[in-house]
Amino acid sequence: MSGAHHSRSAPTDLRAAAILFLIVFLVYAASPNATPFDSRWTIHTAMSILREGNTDLDEYLPLLEADDFYMIECTESPAGWRLVGSRQECADGRLRHFYPAAVAFLALPPVAVMRAGVSLARPLLRPLAERSSSPVVRSLLAGDFIAASAAVELLVASLFVAIAAALLFFVAREFLDRPAALLVALLFAFGTPAWSLASRGLWQHGPSMMLLALVLLMALRGGRNAKWIAWMGAPLALAFFVRATNAVAAAVLTVYVFRRHRRRLPGFLLSAAAVTALFAAYNLAVYDFPLAPYSWAQRAGAPGLSLHPRLFEALAGNLISPGRGLFVFVPMAALSVYGMAVNPAQETARELRPYLAAIVLLHWVLVSSFEDWIGGHGFGPRYMSDLMPILVYFLIPAIEKIRALPRRRALAAGSLFALLAAASVAIHCRGATRWAAWDWSVKPVDINRAQWRVWDWRDPAFLR
Repeated sequence: MSGAHHSRSAPTDLRAAAILFLIVFLVYAASPNATPFDSRWTIHTAMSILREGNTDLDEYLPLLEADDFYMIECTESPAGWRLVGSRQECADGRLRHFYPAAVAFLALPPVAVMRAGVSLARPLLRPLAERSSSPVVRSLLAGDFIAASAAVELLVASLFVAIAAALLFFVAREFLDRPAALLVALLFAFGTPAWSLASRGLWQHGPSMMLLALVLLMALRGGRNAKWIAWMGAPLALAFFVRATNAVAAAVLTVYVFRRHRRRLPGFLLSAAAVTALFAAYNLAVYDFPLAPYSWAQRAGAPGLSLHPRLFEALAGNLISPGRGLFVFVPMAALSVYGMAVNPAQETARELRPYLAAIVLLHWVLVSSFEDWIGGHGFGPRYMSDLMPILVYFLIPAIEKIRALPRRRALAAGSLFALLAAASVAIHCRGATRWAAWDWSVKPVDINRAQWRVWDWRDPAFLR
């Protein structure tokens, strides 16, 4: 990366980022596929916090029963923690969502704002609700966020990922002019699982992308103002509690701060410790342990991390399989590999490069060591999707290189870039707008029972 000082106008960049955010959010919100699968109780948890000040879901017992207690855990003392299938199995305990509570806590502000907005606008929204043919839309406009939880989830997830796109615009502006920076942000928004997966529901991936994009921006700006480095620990720690695989980014970037910004290490550790203390206290209160069971490397009766017999298959599958391969579903990621090999001229980018590349490599190894490496029902490389902010960041050297080439070579290289980018966008457009692409996980046979299907080149999900 050249590190050239591009013309920056803070108000103009803020307007560009705001317009970008709005476009991305509206496209996401209008995309029809909604996937409140494992995340289906996240809005219920957020509403429980708002109404009762706790994460218990006991008040939604009829809904839990109707959904066969899907991913509902019981916490009680002294018996501890376990997944349950009925209220009788948790007679003396509390019912909670199994997945990380940090996502529900992050969803609190937008849910609270939406509730307040719907309440204020109720006289205007009531006629629209009455005319709507969709029960979910009627519930949403009426302020019943439980009945409309799938729609609320989609909107909040779209918000998080649209924020990530805006943050990546500012990341790219550290190196590129405004149009090129907008291109980078749009490629992230529409050419990666950000669109087809992370914005479709409150999976952990959307908040994870948002936080890692923020960390990346703070790390880059830390080269000009080291105060950013001290505060970087907070979103990095939060990213871990949102999704435990972000332990890789947390560990690697802590080493980066230790080696490159040692004077800011105490502040960095303090901001990380503040967030860690909050969630550790919550986990201690709920599980009698500072880490929630979801984040444990091994759980009884469930897949875990290990040097399992299919490790080498998983390593290959996460990159090139037609069902889960990163380079199959995000063809332009091949240019990110090139970007990792470029030694930037800008000092901060040059210092960060090996650490960011290490995060990509170690994350790939970590998710491949998960016995259930295929990621269950989903679209594309779900377990690799959290890396998208970093992989898109590594597209910046490719763009700079193409623009510096002689005209004829630039045309050829630019055409290749455009082809790979267009293929990436087309693939994720189908994942966001065609339900058949998601049906691939269960038809003709459930992927969890026929894992060989991830290697079936005759039937990739994006061609359904």
